[in-house]
Amino acid sequence: MINSRKFSRCIFVPLVSLMFVHLTSALAQAQYFTGPISSGLGSTGRAATEPEEGVFLNPAILPHAKDFSSALYYADGELAENQSGTDLAVSFVDNTEGIFMPGSLSYVRRRRNYPGLPSVNEEYWHVGLGKFVTEYVSVGLGIHYRSVDQEGGEDFTYWNATLGALWAPKPEWGLALVGHNLTAKDIQNRAGYLEDLPRVGAGFVYLFDRILKARVDVVKPLEENPEDKFQLGLGVETYPNEFSALRVGYELDDLTKHQFVALGLAFLGPRLKIDYSFRKNTKSGSGGMHSVDFRVPF
Repeated sequence: MINSRKFSRCIFVPLVSLMFVHLTSALAQAQYFTGPISSGLGSTGRAATEPEEGVFLNPAILPHAKDFSSALYYADGELAENQSGTDLAVSFVDNTEGIFMPGSLSYVRRRRNYPGLPSVNEEYWHVGLGKFVTEYVSVGLGIHYRSVDQEGGEDFTYWNATLGALWAPKPEWGLALVGHNLTAKDIQNRAGYLEDLPRVGAGFVYLFDRILKARVDVVKPLEENPEDKFQLGLGVETYPNEFSALRVGYELDDLTKHQFVALGLAFLGPRLKIDYSFRKNTKSGSGGMHSVDFRVPF
């Protein structure tokens, strides 16, 4: 009989090695979609365990999900000066007992307005799968399809993949490593600023005495980044009582010289959970992006 620890190591080590082979061979673009939890915490969450929106950051979160859950998202506001957007999204996560493998299905409908460029309408489908390979290590694969419709301009479609790993040896803390957009490659008629391009991200989360949670995420763009600059996200969440949470976040993109601050709050009911965030680009004279979700477990 094969030793389970040795078998898990045989799977996990080549998987992480394969990730680095792809990453080191691969324009910096921010995370495609972040819900109000992540947005309110500095766009962090690669090592967190909120599966409904966490699958966009790290599909290795999926084995930590409880049963079946769903979420509806809405976001609207200004991303930067003269740049606005609206998102409508839905996500389903299934980790019920007896299922072959924890999985998720998510859909995003997006509109973006850019200064001096055509407005853009997008559809984004994301499928995620995850599995424990040891008692404390999970891995996950996300596949997404994205269609880009430029008003009065050329349309584009993309297929891409994300590979992630999460190590959570204790309930209080965890570490994550994620390769985003691993299949991105040069193509003719590139959409430039609309592309999903390769990045590598690492995340850390720590829970202090069950009253305060801290998150740190570091992301490195792997194209058009000759000086090897990073994107940093920091977030802190505290719980005034068992039904509420308060959040604050900070982001710094050293490549684009943008920085963001964010505030968030949540109602954590036994059946219905509601999250809200406000995120502002402090390097821009614009307003900010408002985001809300409704999460329902089954």
